[in-house]
Amino acid sequence: METARSNNVRIRTELGDVPPAQGDPYTLQEVLFNLCSNAFAAMPQGGTLTLRTRALGGRDDDQMDSVAIEVADTGVGIPRVHLEKIFEPFFTTRADSGGTGLGLGLCRMLISEMGGRIEVRSVVEQGTVFTVVLNPPPRHSRVHTP
Repeated sequence: METARSNNVRIRTELGDVPPAQGDPYTLQEVLFNLCSNAFAAMPQGGTLTLRTRALGGRDDDQMDSVAIEVADTGVGIPRVHLEKIFEPFFTTRADSGGTGLGLGLCRMLISEMGGRIEVRSVVEQGTVFTVVLNPPPRHSRVHTP
């Protein structure tokens, strides 16, 4: 929070009512910490970091009962030429400020291990939105008694 104050970043939450999702809460915390750290770095002049949750899918939709967690910033954005590479290990645009290029690749791997996926959309000079999509927990087979 101190970083947010010193960088003049406003933190906003839009937490929708969501069903339980498949995944490990500590792993998810690590992913969200990394995404938020990147968002702060993308807003050196300040801006807004928005954390949003929402339920996905409707009846007969393949995403039914999935959960989306968004980390959105109003930062510098990611150029289109970099979007295809950002999840590759060791790809970084912040090598001069200590970036290793491991964070987003690790995020993708961890989310994938939880059965989910990560998506990104970005507009240069407007900001970036990372969306983590987590599936519903597996349904256990029910034993029917006569």
